[in-house]
Amino acid sequence: MKHEFLNTVRKESSPLHYSVDRYRDGVTFRIYEIGDAVMLDSLKAHKQKSGKGSEFMRWFTQAADRHHTTLRLQAVPSFNNSGRTPEEDQKKLEEWYGRFGFVKGHLFDMSRAPQTPENN
Repeated sequence: MKHEFLNTVRKESSPLHYSVDRYRDGVTFRIYEIGDAVMLDSLKAHKQKSGKGSEFMRWFTQAADRHHTTLRLQAVPSFNNSGRTPEEDQKKLEEWYGRFGFVKGHLFDMSRAPQTPENN
């Protein structure tokens, strides 16, 4: 199922030239296999506060659910221009990922099991 999910994501996004990054509707990201899961890395909405990041995460997590795929990521803020402390930025980012079903693990690690009507 994980391979079907990766194929779906690759089919519904575009590769960026000379890079492992992918692009979908205003968002760049990387994905790769890690054990029994798919790792989401380097997620970046090109226009902050546009809703594109949330739209991407809804699409990405729904595709993972359809293919019964566990997701992992490291919630690390990429920059601090918010006027908040790094700790506040970290907490806000973890809360944002939490809205999409990710749960905090060790340090910056977060994971998301496939959601079904029974566990949603």
